[in-house]
Amino acid sequence: MTSYDVGDSPDISTTVLVANTPTDATMSILRTAPDNTVDSPAIVHTGLGAYKVNASLTMPGNWLYHWTASGAAIGVDEYQIYVQPPGFRIISVQDAKRHINKTMTYTGDDNELRDFISVAGELCDKLAGPTVNRTVVEYYSGPAVEIFLRQWPVVSVTSVVESWPGGPNYNVTQETDLGVGPSTGYDFTFDQQVGSITRRVNAWTYAFPPGRNNIKVTYVVGRFGGLVDRGRRR
Repeated sequence: MTSYDVGDSPDISTTVLVANTPTDATMSILRTAPDNTVDSPAIVHTGLGAYKVNASLTMPGNWLYHWTASGAAIGVDEYQIYVQPPGFRIISVQDAKRHINKTMTYTGDDNELRDFISVAGELCDKLAGPTVNRTVVEYYSGPAVEIFLRQWPVVSVTSVVESWPGGPNYNVTQETDLGVGPSTGYDFTFDQQVGSITRRVNAWTYAFPPGRNNIKVTYVVGRFGGLVDRGRRR
């Protein structure tokens, strides 16, 4: 499957053949976007039996192009492409090209290099934990006093929201250190070395409210946040 980036506009083409001879036909096409919406982009007749549409890749995910020929020739053809979500990768395409001594002006292999880079990043994540920074959202259950985040290493905690019995939700404020910084009474401290969040009222240890998956934590994982990796301990 060919992969692209959000914003790319490649041409998707097909050729109608009858006994291996290009033949004009009546053409239609259905394009299915990653969100399952379907439309019919404008078809351009580029030569005998040759047709194309211009793909406007506005969202990440799998795109499906389904051609149908009728009239002088009857048949179908499908073309599937994958659009990678925007964001950082373990290295850039330019860095990869420099490493293998490829010219920067030739872009014909760039999509293939992106695929290799994505696979390498997935392998690094599997072996060593998240490498490139990305945002994670997770839910935990109270009434724990301390929460250990499921992914590590952690660059920073973006937000902690707790839901109390009866429905009120509270944004829990991160203290820089014990008793350091303004306190709201709904506070926490974060130990970056082990990826733990401790619920506090001012500097005092406190428990999160009881409940099932009533604590929502949004945080950033990766290795580009200045963390010194000394090994995780629990």
